[in-house]
Amino acid sequence: MASRLETVEESKAGSSYSLVLNDIFTIDELFDIETESQFDHFYQLEDDIIEGHDEKIPLFLEVARQLMEKGIESREIVGIELRQISIILNKEL
Repeated sequence: MASRLETVEESKAGSSYSLVLNDIFTIDELFDIETESQFDHFYQLEDDIIEGHDEKIPLFLEVARQLMEKGIESREIVGIELRQISIILNKEL
């Protein structure tokens, strides 16, 4: 049985691996369910802090620490977010 090319796909050069995987397998999540849930919580806390709920900073930093322990990818994402929120709030977290 011979293989046959049905369609020609454009090159994905310059696209991230996650974008390519999403295109091929329609996977929207980057991480496992637990980690995705922690990121949801992290981003909600970040929004709350930006809205002025400074009392949530300790919990935010704890969730950030837990996410950073999961691996290099989550550590980089959290690091970027921590730098951004520090700039927005004009204070070091």
